[in-house]
Amino acid sequence: MDLLPWAVLVALLLLFLWLDLHFFARGREPSFREGAIWSVGWVVISLAATVVLLVLDGSERALEYTTA
Repeated sequence: MDLLPWAVLVALLLLFLWLDLHFFARGREPSFREGAIWSVGWVVISLAATVVLLVLDGSERALEYTTA
């Protein structure tokens, strides 16, 4: 088992979490519209990860990632 992809995944998750908490948690309650936009944005990022997985590791792994 190659540890590099896991290390990259953990690093990206920590980066995205830091970005979200540092720049976008403004101490106020977001509106429904803003929340919906952010949710769609994070889903788009996860689907982009699916495309990367599809290219690097094949359709079976991408399908497993998407359905999990």
